[in-house]
Amino acid sequence: MKFPHKSAFIALLSASLVALAPLAANAHDEVVGTTPAADSTVSAGAVTVSVTFNEDIMKSADFAGEAIEVTDALGDQVTLTGTCLAVEGATLSAPMNFPANGDYAVNWRSVSNDGHPSEGSFSFTVTNASDSANGVQHSMGPALGGSCNAVYSAIDRAYTDATPMAISAPAPSATPTADPFITNLPYLGAGLILVVLGGIAGPVVQKIRQRRAAVKAELKKLQDEEQNG
Repeated sequence: MKFPHKSAFIALLSASLVALAPLAANAHDEVVGTTPAADSTVSAGAVTVSVTFNEDIMKSADFAGEAIEVTDALGDQVTLTGTCLAVEGATLSAPMNFPANGDYAVNWRSVSNDGHPSEGSFSFTVTNASDSANGVQHSMGPALGGSCNAVYSAIDRAYTDATPMAISAPAPSATPTADPFITNLPYLGAGLILVVLGGIAGPVVQKIRQRRAAVKAELKKLQDEEQNG
């Protein structure tokens, strides 16, 4: 009489184990803390960005699958992978430098020891930058040198601390060469007027000369008649 009850209990226990199995699998890579803490405020300068999990991270030779991406308020992004990262037990970290005030967002990717990948994000604020009052902006970047090859995605400004390139005023354009025809046009006009006047004056002068000759001839004729009379 008890056998059916025992079978039912075993079946119920098996069903419970099956139901709990996905929950156990989904419990991997739980984040237990970040640096800086989410939504916190830190002073400008060297800051270690890190994510700590509830279990160890897979530590491969090239840290494959591990990444930390930091984006500032302008949308400029730096991606740290490989030798830019440090993996110690359950903590993934990257030392960085934040010389400018503003809000920063961190996106991270990681792989646990059992091969389970995970990703997430958090944000924080940087204040007390010494150059902010002077309007000087420097880029964020890794605090590691040597073999750290960070990937920059500059959307609003270049990731350099170089002095902004001076913009020189455009050179004044050379005075255009005057057109000889336009320059000599007044002289050409004056010459044309003289030619026209000369053409008109010629016949007039000729007629005046003819009238004078006719008058002289008439006077001479009258003088001769008086002498002969």
